[in-house]
Amino acid sequence: MFKQAINGCFIIAGNSVASAGAVRLQIWDRHESSIRKSE
Repeated sequence: MFKQAINGCFIIAGNSVASAGAVRLQIWDRHESSIRKSE
């Protein structure tokens, strides 16, 4: 039971890190495309 709870916490933490990375990539893509337009 306790082990399952710990695993659940790790899964939630991993998902939040992954979604934060995805958001960062989207912002970076937008940033790069705006730089290309201004050139």
